[in-house]
Amino acid sequence: MQKKFYFILSLALLFVAKAFAQQPDFLFEHRFPYPLPHSIKWEYPETFALEVRENEYREGGYLITAGNYKDSDLYETDPACPPIVYKVSLEGEILDTLVLGYDDRYSIITRLFELPEEPNCFLAIGSVHDNDLHYDRLLLAKFDYDLNLLWQREIELPEPYQGNVWTSAFMDSSGDIACCLGISGIPAPVFCRLTTEGELIAISQHTGPCTIFTITCGSFFEFQDGSGD
Repeated sequence: MQKKFYFILSLALLFVAKAFAQQPDFLFEHRFPYPLPHSIKWEYPETFALEVRENEYREGGYLITAGNYKDSDLYETDPACPPIVYKVSLEGEILDTLVLGYDDRYSIITRLFELPEEPNCFLAIGSVHDNDLHYDRLLLAKFDYDLNLLWQREIELPEPYQGNVWTSAFMDSSGDIACCLGISGIPAPVFCRLTTEGELIAISQHTGPCTIFTITCGSFFEFQDGSGD
């Protein structure tokens, strides 16, 4: 009887191990308006989603970027895991993937944009760490709806705005990308403006009192004078 018990236990453990081995890398949760992929290899997944409306160029669905949020002290010591863009159907099925960033350097994407003048193209913005110079550069990538990478480039910020960077960004009415940056060693947010081709137009540091909050989808900030300017 005891041998039979251990045999059944061993068989059960074997089936459990096999089930885990065949488990897909990504699971979906539908508590959000979009399906959210979670990777079992990422301890702190960083995600951002863009709802894709159906038009003459494409079907409706979502573009979701997922990456691994790390403490800045681990940038150069842990193996890099580049962020991935997923094309996901409305039913939550992964249709295609695109790897951005670099295999040997830590990088993360914090926002996706649809280009109004190019309805089949998108931009991703984030940051990438330079292991030799020990600071981040802004990372901008352009790709089409079929997840073909058109280009990917790094944007180096001028001194004294070089450090570990946390990025929050939006596209304004001019078609440029306005960014709020949290930069290590700088107590106030830094604002910059980029073209959709990655040209740095302007950069300046906020001079008034404020507080930076870094969360999953970038940097949120508040001004202590309540002005909102």
